[in-house]
Amino acid sequence: MVKKNHTCLIISVILFLAVIVFAGLYFIKSVPDCPKVNAELCSGFISACPKLDEKAIINAGIYDWGYNELDTNQLLFDYWIYNYGKVEAKNIKVRCKLFDVNNKVVSSSLHNYGNLASQSVQLGEFTPQKPSAININGEYSPICYVESCENCDILYKNVPDLIESYESD
Repeated sequence: MVKKNHTCLIISVILFLAVIVFAGLYFIKSVPDCPKVNAELCSGFISACPKLDEKAIINAGIYDWGYNELDTNQLLFDYWIYNYGKVEAKNIKVRCKLFDVNNKVVSSSLHNYGNLASQSVQLGEFTPQKPSAININGEYSPICYVESCENCDILYKNVPDLIESYESD
């Protein structure tokens, strides 16, 4: 009786694997062939694409925020700033905002970050004054983004939904 159970189990596993193999072959054959990439296919994209080698490509994102324990009249923002480009980004300004539970901006501060080397990432930090409207026990949502810089392309400005949420007050 033990041998029959093992035989049935082995046959079931073999049939199961065969079904998977045949299903995989069916799906592979049903996928259409991808077009070959050539210069003619990409010519429209390449001509519309800016000269990325000549600009910094900048993005920033919030890492953490809180209240400055050494000075309760200050907020503390930590953010990552990225340069994906092949040139240095200069005169970078990072804006950090706090939103309340009603999605209203209760704090907006600008940090003059400075310069960022090509193809690099850094952690930025600054401590703006805490507005009186902010309650230490309240719930807030932070964002940080690059507002401006010289010789750069700011990534979020290529995403309409991000433009609306970052630049709204």
